[in-house]
Amino acid sequence: MSRPPAFRAVAWALAAVAGVLAWQALAVQFNFHGDWTALYYTGAGARLPEAVSQEDVYQVPDPRGYDGQYYHLIAHDPWMRRGYMAFVDNPGLRWRRILVPALARFMVLADDERVDSAYILEIALWAGLGVYWTSRFLESCGFHAAWGLAFPLVPAVLTSVDRMTVDVALAALCAGFALYARTQEPGKLYAVLALAPLARETGMALAAGYCLFLAVQRAWRSAAVFATAALPSLAWFVFVRARSGPDGTPWTSWIPLEGLIRRTLHPLQFPVTNRWLLEAAVLDYVALVGVWLALGVSAWWLAKRRVSPLTCGAWVCAAGALWLANPDIWAEAYSFTRTQTPLLMLLVFAAVAARRWEGLAPMLLAAPRVWFQLATQWHGILHGLRRLI
Repeated sequence: MSRPPAFRAVAWALAAVAGVLAWQALAVQFNFHGDWTALYYTGAGARLPEAVSQEDVYQVPDPRGYDGQYYHLIAHDPWMRRGYMAFVDNPGLRWRRILVPALARFMVLADDERVDSAYILEIALWAGLGVYWTSRFLESCGFHAAWGLAFPLVPAVLTSVDRMTVDVALAALCAGFALYARTQEPGKLYAVLALAPLARETGMALAAGYCLFLAVQRAWRSAAVFATAALPSLAWFVFVRARSGPDGTPWTSWIPLEGLIRRTLHPLQFPVTNRWLLEAAVLDYVALVGVWLALGVSAWWLAKRRVSPLTCGAWVCAAGALWLANPDIWAEAYSFTRTQTPLLMLLVFAAVAARRWEGLAPMLLAAPRVWFQLATQWHGILHGLRRLI
């Protein structure tokens, strides 16, 4: 008797969790002297609250560090009661993305000594959940569940695994959206839509896209019901705004495509002093072409009126990319491929469901730059393993 699809999906999800944790264990052991706090990529110039500094947090040579260092602090102070806002670069932005930090704290019942470990484990669990949902979706489309193991290779997931960002949660919820919209399970779909903006505010595009789909179908009552999925996140955003003040970062421009065009006209964002940096710059540009192609495929499907929950979600994501102009977002592929992962994923899911393979191309162009970034980690791991042998 063949195993039921859900069992196969669970098996691959557990394999993904084990694989993520194994990768992190090797990277920590051979690249960071066994210090798991290095995964947060805390910058050498970062100021830390006294309670956190007592953890002897590993600080990387890069003075700026990366986003995971801030979500680490939020996991210690999710309700903004301990004064940690003074140590976060943009509290009005960072605290909006509460889902992953708050769940980490909940997992250990607010135990400060164990919250760091819970956060790291949670990232792996989100990767496993994304594999589970992807496997179930692919099986519903007639493909083998093992193809769900492609989920950990998308940019947002790899970045989260490498630097503890929260984007893996939104990527997983995109997979859940694809599955439950296809299988028409409204309760589960509603839960996914409600959680997505709490992972990252751009997750609001999933609810907006689904409501757009329902509106196109003239299912006005259902659209009104699913629109309420945004209320929990909106309430949280109001709370954060009241406690932290506005997000002062200029993210958008009134000129469509301004940020993407400016980045395209400036292919080199750093001095190219060796072959590795040259290859990185080339792959940066290839990834940028992938974003352009994603917008093009979205526009083509819109012109052809290929309406589905997935295409509507992709159109909303693409509309957001049109107006995104912050130079820091477009400067490096680690940033723009991560932030555009929902668009890339929805195009992939829509392509698989409709057997229109042009939707795969943007992801295939964007992802290699993030894979390449991990080459330095692999080098350290392989070197360490050779020494043991």
